[in-house]
Amino acid sequence: MSEFRLGLVRGNGARDARELIARALRTWDVEDPDASLLLVVTELVENVYQHTRGDGELRLALRTGTVLVEVSDTSADLPLDGHARADPSQGRGLALVRTLAATWGARPGSGGKVVWAELALTPDGHPGARRIASAPAAEDR
Repeated sequence: MSEFRLGLVRGNGARDARELIARALRTWDVEDPDASLLLVVTELVENVYQHTRGDGELRLALRTGTVLVEVSDTSADLPLDGHARADPSQGRGLALVRTLAATWGARPGSGGKVVWAELALTPDGHPGARRIASAPAAEDR
């Protein structure tokens, strides 16, 4: 299976998302040594609960060279660019996503929006195994 989906309902998000990530990584034979995928998914799912009614969907897909994370929700408001704002309680999650992901963005979706991030994969030294790449150093961005 190259794609996994989870309906987001307030109260089931974090635990069920962690279980979905673990299942996807096992199925794909992908390691996440720095927990980058877990952090990105957690931030995007938490944004659904903080900024919408809590309805949405998490989608993980294995692509050539990347893992795609998509989180759809019922709000049409697109997120800001992921730079932390003057209010220290806001904007840090997407700044983290921007740091960990190879690329990320948002687009209008059916009945709301989709926020997505792609995490790069690197070979892991033995045939068929891959791992989520570590975030590049700030000077490399």
